[in-house]
Amino acid sequence: MSPAASSPPIIQFSHPAAIFNQFVVSLVDHSVLKLCQDGDAGALSRYLSLHHDKVSARNLNATDQTGKSGLLHAAMTGNVAIARLLIKLPGLEVNLADNEGNTALHLASQAGHADVVSLLTLCPNLSIDIRNNAGLTVTNSIPRLFSKRCDVRHVN
Repeated sequence: MSPAASSPPIIQFSHPAAIFNQFVVSLVDHSVLKLCQDGDAGALSRYLSLHHDKVSARNLNATDQTGKSGLLHAAMTGNVAIARLLIKLPGLEVNLADNEGNTALHLASQAGHADVVSLLTLCPNLSIDIRNNAGLTVTNSIPRLFSKRCDVRHVN
């Protein structure tokens, strides 16, 4: 048997500080998303004020298994306070789509959350032309958006 064949494999360990930093980044990733999923704007505001230096674009745009980011959860549930906190942060991708191709604007308009739709329209890089997996743009949801406010079925 040759000496090279009998030597044990070399195992490399990361520096403890690097492991801790990876843990903190992972924790921040999931914390922003979790707070948005929970719908607690006060907790998210406190969290962002404490960890603003660790919240990267990657953190803000982290998604769950359905491809929804924190902004998509806020749009889907009509949580204006969380959406307002998120759109102020640099690096947020306002046009990020979930696994079904829906953006925050799609979800808010489909659910009839006019306040969130109005807030999203303030984002300079918002695109209204994105088609979801069903081939629909946001303009296909406009009748549903207004039907939450008034009955438009009888308009000629």
